[in-house]
Amino acid sequence: MQVETTVGPEGQETGRTDNRTTNRIAESNDKVIMGDTNTGQVSLEQVLQQLATVMTLQRQQHGPSNQLGPLPEYSGEREELEQWIHQARAKLRLDYVESSEETKFFALHNKLRGEAASQLQPWVKAISGTTNATAENLFVQLEISFGDPHKQEKAQRKLHQLRQTNKSFMEYFVEYRRLLLEAGGTDWPDAVKKSYLRAGLSQELQEQMIGREDISQSLEAYCDELKKVSDQMEAFRMRNRGQQPHQRQGERSRRPPPAAITPAVTPLPGTQNLSDKMDWQPSGPATMVNVRRAKWVSQEELDKRKREGRCFRCGTSTHMRKGLSIQTSPST
Repeated sequence: MQVETTVGPEGQETGRTDNRTTNRIAESNDKVIMGDTNTGQVSLEQVLQQLATVMTLQRQQHGPSNQLGPLPEYSGEREELEQWIHQARAKLRLDYVESSEETKFFALHNKLRGEAASQLQPWVKAISGTTNATAENLFVQLEISFGDPHKQEKAQRKLHQLRQTNKSFMEYFVEYRRLLLEAGGTDWPDAVKKSYLRAGLSQELQEQMIGREDISQSLEAYCDELKKVSDQMEAFRMRNRGQQPHQRQGERSRRPPPAAITPAVTPLPGTQNLSDKMDWQPSGPATMVNVRRAKWVSQEELDKRKREGRCFRCGTSTHMRKGLSIQTSPST
C-alpha cells in the first residue's frame, strides 16, 4: 500500500491512496462476507482479523486527521520549546495515530523554521531513511540545541523562593505545581512537597491552618484542605466587603476621637486690643538659643555707667537695661 500525504490550502494534512489500496479494501470486504472459498467456512477469528484489517486500511486511506488543527511552527525560541513539544506530542497522539514513524518525523520536521531548521538540517540529512528518523529523536535533538541545561536547577531555586503574597491560593498553587514539575520533584516524598508548599503560604492562611493539618496526610489531601480554608476566607471577605470596621458586630469604632473644640471667648468692653499691645516673650530654655550675652566688665565700669545714665549691659545711652534683649554675662 502507498499513502501519499499532502498539505491542503490552509496547512491541513490530507491523504490520498492509489487504486491498489482501494482494491485491497474491496478484497477484504469480500473475504469477510464470503469466507474461505476453499472450505466454504468462516471462523470467528478470521472474521475479527478481517474486520481489523478493513478498519486499518480505511483509516490509512484518509491519512492523518485534523482534530487539533495545524501544529504551529517553531523557530528556535528557548522559552517556547517546551510548549511546542507538548503540542507536537498531542498532535501525533490524536491525528497521526495510524501513521508510520517516518511520516510523523517529517510532519514535525516540516514545522521547523529559521534557526531551528538550520541547526537540525545536518542531523536530519544524516539519519533520513534510517530507523533513527523518529519523532522522539527529533524532540531530543531540539532539547539539546535549544533547551535550557540549567532549567531544573533554576526551577528548584524559584520553588524555594516562591511566596503567595497577595495572590489567591489557586494562583499560588498553579505556579507551585509548574515549578515542582520543572524541578523534577514529581517523585519527591509528600513531606518534602508539603514543606515547599507550606513555606510559601501567606501568614493569614498559615494561621487559619493551625490545628487542621495532619502530618500523615498526603499532599493531595493537604491541598484539598488548603483550598477549602482559602475558599472560606474569601467568602468571609466577600460578605464583609464594603463595611466599615466600626460597623461590624462586636467591634468598637476605630474612628479617631474628634478634636477638642476651644470655646470662643468674648472680650470685655475696652479690652479688645489688649492682646495686641502685650509685650509677651516666651520663657524657658527655648528663649536662650539665639540670645546674645553682654560682655563682662569690671565693677568700676558698671559704677561709671550708672553715674552717666548708660545701660549697665551694653554701655549705650539710647535705652535702659529693661529694653535690651542681651542677657547678663555669667560673670556679672
